[in-house]
Amino acid sequence: MSRVGKSPVILPSGVTALIQGRMATIKGPKGQLTHQVPESLAIKLVDNRIEVVVAAPGDKVDALHGTHRV
Repeated sequence: MSRVGKSPVILPSGVTALIQGRMATIKGPKGQLTHQVPESLAIKLVDNRIEVVVAAPGDKVDALHGTHRV
């Protein structure tokens, strides 16, 4: 499992996140970003941080885990 993928993304003040299934929408003072993760990964919003977790383990999934931090 990726060390980069394990670390959460902390949302700064003024930034909001909306998680709908595998789709994450981040809004802030400089604009909006929408990102969809593969089916083998899942994203969670906990307090003011976003976590990317492995839903289905495997070699290819482990390679994607660190590259899909929102």
